[in-house]
Amino acid sequence: MKFIDGTKIYIQAIIDNFSRYIVAHQVFTEVSGENTKELISKATKNKSVQELISDAGVENINKDVQEFSITNNIHQIIAQIDIEQSNSMIEAFFRSLKNN
Repeated sequence: MKFIDGTKIYIQAIIDNFSRYIVAHQVFTEVSGENTKELISKATKNKSVQELISDAGVENINKDVQEFSITNNIHQIIAQIDIEQSNSMIEAFFRSLKNN
């Protein structure tokens, strides 16, 4: 998202595919693996998570996220690469955020 003054922000969110609730979200000023790791940590705090489905964006496929996943025994699955399904639920959330 870009503001009138030229400032860019990046909104990241994690959705629970079963309940369809946004379990964590945050606004960042840059795209980075460290930010994604922080968001995943926030989403999984005090919860047992076995799988993380993400797209193949650079914010999701990097050393920081991979190390966090290994350390916390979370199997990262890349949508439309490792599995046929897409990450359409979170994409629908962002589409409604942009249009409403």
